[in-house]
Amino acid sequence: KTRFGRYTYAIGSNEESVRLSGVNVIKWKTLVYTVCGFFCGLSAIVYAATYTTIIPGTGNGLEMNAIAAVIIGGTSIFGGSGGAKHTLYGVIFITMLSNVMNLLGMDWYVLSLVKGFIVIIAALADILSNRRKNYAAAAA
Repeated sequence: KTRFGRYTYAIGSNEESVRLSGVNVIKWKTLVYTVCGFFCGLSAIVYAATYTTIIPGTGNGLEMNAIAAVIIGGTSIFGGSGGAKHTLYGVIFITMLSNVMNLLGMDWYVLSLVKGFIVIIAALADILSNRRKNYAAAAA
């Protein structure tokens, strides 16, 4: 509902059209990356405070969790649709899945395989959904 949110969302959907509508895209992208960097630094401080040490490479592989949560939350991989609330649902789902599989004693590579499979299924569902919308729009 804010200018920052609308511009960020619009730039993610179609950067060229936002630029042509008079928005300084470079300024807004710099601001978005600055905010992202701030929160990355904040999360590093929280992580260091929790575990009292940071080892290089500790977060390797966690990007799969982030991507999976966003895609499972319903954000389109082609841009233009998504939301923070649905991404939060994806985070809760991925966290519950990880916890259940850890409690069942499954190895980390099986968990990665299951997450990857779920991401592929969600991406295919997104592609099929977009195709249906495009066909319906073309027919109308």
